[in-house]
Amino acid sequence: MPTNMTIKVFDNVTNAQVLGSTTMPRINMDTLSFGDGCFSASQIGLCVSVGYYTVTVTLPNNANGYYFTYRTPPNRSNGIINVDWLASNIWYAQIPDPALLGGNNSPKFIDYPADAYLCVGNNKDLDFGCIDSDGDSLVYSLITPIDNMSASGSRPFTNVNWTVGHNLTNILGPGSSCTINSSTGIVTGRTARLGNYVIAVKCEEYRNGVKIGEVIRDMLVASLNCRTNTKPSLADFESTSVLKFDTERCLDFFAKDFNENDTFYMDILSNAYQFGATVEMPPPVGGYHIFSWNTNSGGAPKRDSVQLLKKISPTSFEGIGAVGARFCWNVDDCEILSVDSLYVNVIAYSLGCDGSKDTVSRRVSMPVEKNDQNYIVPNVFSPNGDKVNDLFYFKKDAYDKCYDAMTI
Repeated sequence: MPTNMTIKVFDNVTNAQVLGSTTMPRINMDTLSFGDGCFSASQIGLCVSVGYYTVTVTLPNNANGYYFTYRTPPNRSNGIINVDWLASNIWYAQIPDPALLGGNNSPKFIDYPADAYLCVGNNKDLDFGCIDSDGDSLVYSLITPIDNMSASGSRPFTNVNWTVGHNLTNILGPGSSCTINSSTGIVTGRTARLGNYVIAVKCEEYRNGVKIGEVIRDMLVASLNCRTNTKPSLADFESTSVLKFDTERCLDFFAKDFNENDTFYMDILSNAYQFGATVEMPPPVGGYHIFSWNTNSGGAPKRDSVQLLKKISPTSFEGIGAVGARFCWNVDDCEILSVDSLYVNVIAYSLGCDGSKDTVSRRVSMPVEKNDQNYIVPNVFSPNGDKVNDLFYFKKDAYDKCYDAMTI
C-alpha cells in the first residue's frame, strides 16, 4: 500500500481535469482482524490491510459536479478465478455540484466485512451496504470491475476481462449464483468451486428523485468448503412503519436462531440516529425481555421474549438463540421533513462455529406523516381596548413550528 496516492479531479460532464495531480498522504494503516469465531483468514491465506489517506482541496461551484480517480499498478492477485488477475484496480467517486442545497457527503461503504468469504454449494450473504449521513436514497447494483482509464486518468474507463464462463450475469461461474438487494446492498452468493473471486458493487445516491453521485467498491472474496447452520429468521415485523411528526414512537425488532444454543447478534443501523433516535433493550419482566410488533399482514400484534440479552455497542445486541432490540424516536426535529428516505436496517446473524456466518436482514422504511393543520389566519384586528379582536394571532392549534412565521 503506497505511502502517497496521486489523485486527479475531473469535471463530471466534460471529463476535463480541473486540478493538477494532487498528492494524498497516508496517515494510518491497519491490518484487519479478519474472520469470526468460526473462521480465520489463515484458512485461505488472506491478509487485508486498510490505508487511510487525507487531503484538502478547494473546488469552485460547478453544476456539473466532479469525480476523482486513482489507479493501482496491474496485478490484482494471482489465482483470481473470474477476472484477469493482471488487471489494475481503479478507485473512483463522484462529487456532486458543491453548491447543491444542503451540501453533500458521498455515501461511505461499511467497513470491510470480517466474514468476507463465500461457500461452495451454499448461499451466503456479504454486506456491501453504504452509510449516507445526508439521508439520501441509495440504490445498489452489481457491475463489471474496472481495469483502466484514459491516458489522462479520466473516463471512459476500461472494464476487466472476464475469464471463460464468467460475465456480469454469471459473476461466479457455471453452477453458481450472485445477486444483490438493490435497497440494502446485501450480496447473496453461492460458488461451485474453491478459489478467489472479485465482486464489484456500485452505490448510487439520489436526492428528491435525482441522482447526484455514486461510489464503487471492488472486493476480493474467497470461496471455501463450509458447513452451514439452518438459517436464522427475523420475526414478521412490518417493513414500513409510518411515524407521526412531533410524536414519540418505539418499534420492536426480534429474530430467532433455529440452533437455540448459538450466540446470536443483531445490528440496528439507521439514518435517524443523527436526529435523536435511540435503540435499547426493553426492561426485563420476570427475567425476560419482552418484544411486541405489528406484522406486514396486519391483525393482532405478535410478541416474543428472550432471557439472555445484552447490549454490546450503541447499536448492537447479543443473545442466545434469540435476540431483539427496541428502536425509539421522538420525531420532533423539523429537518426530518426534508430527508428523502428514513430507514432502519435490521441485521441479525449467528456465529455457530460451523464455518459460516448466517445472516438475515430487513430494511424498514419510516415515512413521516406531518400533522394536518387547519389554517385560519385573520386579516384584520381592532386594538381599541374593547376586548374584542384586540390581539392578532393564529387561531388555536393552527401553529406549525416548522413552517409558520408571522411578520407585522
